[in-house]
Amino acid sequence: MENYLYYTPEEFAQDDLFIRWVREADLETEKFWQSWLETYPFKRADVEAARQLILISSQLPEAQLTPSETAEMKRKVFSRISDRERRKFSDPVFFGRYYAAAASVLLLLLAGWYWNFRNQDVSIPPDGTPFLTDKASTIFRNNESEPRWIELPDGSSVILGEGSLISLPVAYGEKTRDVYLTGEAFFEVVKNPAVPFLVHAQEIVTKVLGTSFHVRAFPDQNDTRVLVKTGKVSVYDLRKSAGQDGIAGPADLVLEADQEGVYDKKAAALRFLPRADRESQQLPPIMEISFEYDETPVGRVFEELEKAYHVEIVYDKEAIGNCPVTASFGDEPFHEKLRLICIAIGARHEMINGEIRVTGKGCSL
Repeated sequence: MENYLYYTPEEFAQDDLFIRWVREADLETEKFWQSWLETYPFKRADVEAARQLILISSQLPEAQLTPSETAEMKRKVFSRISDRERRKFSDPVFFGRYYAAAASVLLLLLAGWYWNFRNQDVSIPPDGTPFLTDKASTIFRNNESEPRWIELPDGSSVILGEGSLISLPVAYGEKTRDVYLTGEAFFEVVKNPAVPFLVHAQEIVTKVLGTSFHVRAFPDQNDTRVLVKTGKVSVYDLRKSAGQDGIAGPADLVLEADQEGVYDKKAAALRFLPRADRESQQLPPIMEISFEYDETPVGRVFEELEKAYHVEIVYDKEAIGNCPVTASFGDEPFHEKLRLICIAIGARHEMINGEIRVTGKGCSL
């Protein structure tokens, strides 16, 4: 095993195990690196610098950088590392070596950054199309000021919070459906008992077969939270569990509808949080919408879907806006809800260039 304690960002960025963790996000490396960072938290800045460099370098085409462009790119990279982490390096000599090493990583790995950097930060395009890294993860990033709806390859829905990121390994859906989250997101999972759905968020893994729930896991916050809307989820402490699918044995915590679990980073403990002890927190609108309809005009149903999923549905309001809908939805993902609604009113839907269109001949009232 390599002695990573003395690695610079440049050395991390060229290490096979580290690259495998960043690009392929497999369960073995996730457990190893999370445990290593808990043991050596003062290395987080080095690790984050190297991680950002690898991720972004694999997403952009090649180009030549001028010295001024290189300097600006260095500034951009290190602005991603929190001031709090940087202040941990009080030794001026080490501090200089840290930046020098990271600068050399830029020169070695990031000759292609500036081509896209001239006009925008690395982010998810407006149509929600993900970046594809070399032989590795699919990465969805939301740098917008409001949540973004994303449909996963299996049809599951994710409402990704602002400033958040998820990544999917290449093997997503083969034996398990693994999602790696940094930030917060709401999930509606397509039921498939043969292929469990696993959300990896900081120190915990949440396992479901088909349900809806919210996870909040920002690296700079003191806790990681899981709040269930419908169904049941199993939550595992990564420090304790490791198996073929990243977990083994009974769950450390089982949550049902309207129950919340919290992992306290300072105490390194996972616990159930009674409703009476919950702090006021801003949750996505979808957590409060029941999706219960009784002869409800479809126009009002579409309004709730737009609010819940942060999408726009285009339809002829005069032709079908007043068609009644009677339905009770649970954890069905967005497209399944929309499909069933369209069947009920004799319409059809399609997505063209990121725009959702519903067309129909109308209904007799």
